[in-house]
Amino acid sequence: MVLLACKEIFDTSRGNYMSTDCVSCGSAPMRRVVVETPYAGDVERNVHYARLCMHDCLLRGEAPFASHLLYTQESVLDDDIPEERKLGISAGFAWGAVAEMTVVYTDYGISGGMKEGIKRAEADGRPVEYRQLFVKE
Repeated sequence: MVLLACKEIFDTSRGNYMSTDCVSCGSAPMRRVVVETPYAGDVERNVHYARLCMHDCLLRGEAPFASHLLYTQESVLDDDIPEERKLGISAGFAWGAVAEMTVVYTDYGISGGMKEGIKRAEADGRPVEYRQLFVKE
């Protein structure tokens, strides 16, 4: 076994990750979640919204991953180039394989890319939870 981080161990004999209580601080393990939010369209608004959603996850004791925030950064991948968009989606799906849940934030609707992420989570048997940050009246 190899200690990777405060709350995670890679079991070399089984080839998988195991969450553990933190040895140094004693806290419970953080749940790894894939975050689905819109990206295309109003990119500035959607990036801000995705960051708020990640903040919400962290406050819930989760370790969020939002591939659309990471891979679309300058000098990484260009979401407007179909081949690069497909590469980013594939990389996000690879990270999803080690996630414990997919969380879908729906305040601005569900985009085509989000639908792909939901479909993949369901195919992989990963739970999908729908959330909103803003209360609608």
